[in-house]
Amino acid sequence: MEINLSDNEVLIPTKQAYQTLIDDHTIDLPMAVALKVPRRVGDPNKSVNFLADSRDLSQTLDDATVKKIFGILDKLYLFEDIYGRSLDLWVDFGATRLDIQDTGNEEFDNLISYWRKHLNEKVSITARGEEQFKRLVFQQWFNMGNCFPYENWERVEINGKMYNLPTKIICLNPNNIEINSDAAQFGIEQISLQIPYSYMGKDGRSNPEIMLFKKKLSPNIKKQIRNNTFFGGSIPLNSRLVTHLKRKGNHHSVWGIPFGLRSLNAFADLHRKREMDSSVVESMIRRILLFKLGNDEYPCNSDRLLAFRSLFENPESNFMLVTPHDVQYEDISPRTDILDYEKKYEHEMTRISVSLGIPPILLGLKGSNKPDVEISAFAESLQDPQMMYKNYIENVVEKIAEQNDMEVPISAKMARVNINKLMHMTTMRDVFLSGTISRRTYVESIDFDFETEIQRIKDEKEQGIDLLMTPPAQPFQGDNQGIDKEEEPQTPNEEKQDKKKKMKRENKN
Repeated sequence: MEINLSDNEVLIPTKQAYQTLIDDHTIDLPMAVALKVPRRVGDPNKSVNFLADSRDLSQTLDDATVKKIFGILDKLYLFEDIYGRSLDLWVDFGATRLDIQDTGNEEFDNLISYWRKHLNEKVSITARGEEQFKRLVFQQWFNMGNCFPYENWERVEINGKMYNLPTKIICLNPNNIEINSDAAQFGIEQISLQIPYSYMGKDGRSNPEIMLFKKKLSPNIKKQIRNNTFFGGSIPLNSRLVTHLKRKGNHHSVWGIPFGLRSLNAFADLHRKREMDSSVVESMIRRILLFKLGNDEYPCNSDRLLAFRSLFENPESNFMLVTPHDVQYEDISPRTDILDYEKKYEHEMTRISVSLGIPPILLGLKGSNKPDVEISAFAESLQDPQMMYKNYIENVVEKIAEQNDMEVPISAKMARVNINKLMHMTTMRDVFLSGTISRRTYVESIDFDFETEIQRIKDEKEQGIDLLMTPPAQPFQGDNQGIDKEEEPQTPNEEKQDKKKKMKRENKN
């Protein structure tokens, strides 16, 4: 630390130095140097305690470990900007439009349309409508790797007719779920919901909160509670009403793998480095009160030193003996380059980006020189969660058809990610023009309904619109002459040239 002084300035940095200058007095100088160290709040390791266990690779994904990881990931989503942004990107890009194909049964199609619009309409604590429910499923599936949608079926009147519909689908809290690990080894999932024992031991008449809680339970769960003479705090859930959506799971594993699990070590290293750097900075920064006596206009001399001594001996009576230019206040801190830690975090940021599967450019980080390739790979990786959600909705729609005694073909389709759609359409067009796939395959591969487009083409021909907007000729599609144009009359010169050419051809023959 350097303090520049001119020839006319004297620095009084410490009590000892001042007493050396004026050795004939022993003066207590409580204000000669004011050294202030920023006080840390609480335990210095407290901010990273929730990541302390993430380095233990000997742990297995049992119930206790998985639920501890759930808590860590929830905190990361709330307080770590990179993780929160990454999770939002997966949800925003992955939760594309879901189309349930028309079945040809108008009554059933209208029923499904009604259900998608009014799903969870009477539930105030969750997303309403199938579109918002989809985002909730994606968010929980990515963050915790496990999602447990639970269906509550009711009789609903629509246009004067009664139907059975899952009016509520609630994503249960994975922290309250128990899964029988022994049965899971044989591919059988027995899912139970943990409920406080005190709730089950009361009828609810004396406690309005318990009554409200029990009203939310389905009739099946209430029946199980009544028939269970020894309630152990968990209720087996009907496998037809609850579905376990696992990420990167298999038949015999109990839990799916959370999206951010592989990034925990990188986040722990990043937090530890930040904490160390913060401690270093706080130990280096000192706010010091310096007394610089004299300047170029008023050089420091013995009289100034005596006046300064008198100030501390009796500040009340001698305060005016020292003029304002005699005392200066300065904050002394390290050089700015010492506090530049940005480059030290680049390695951890890269590790986090790789473990989360997000292109660095989408996180505002420095990536490769081929961001389009990274984004395309990211878009392709979204097919797994999209297929998961599509299969789940198809299963629910099939149960709706079964519960209402309707036999219809069920098919759903998730729209492609927008960032990859143009590239896919271009590729499929090239394949179609090469003559290797049919028109139907081409049209359906770019997310259009073939039958609808055929009907529209027929309608355009009947109205004559096709002649106004004729596409250019393409290979394997025959000659396309477009709109017939009236021939323009030839000039006299052009007529003579044509006659000469005709005579030459006749003479040759």
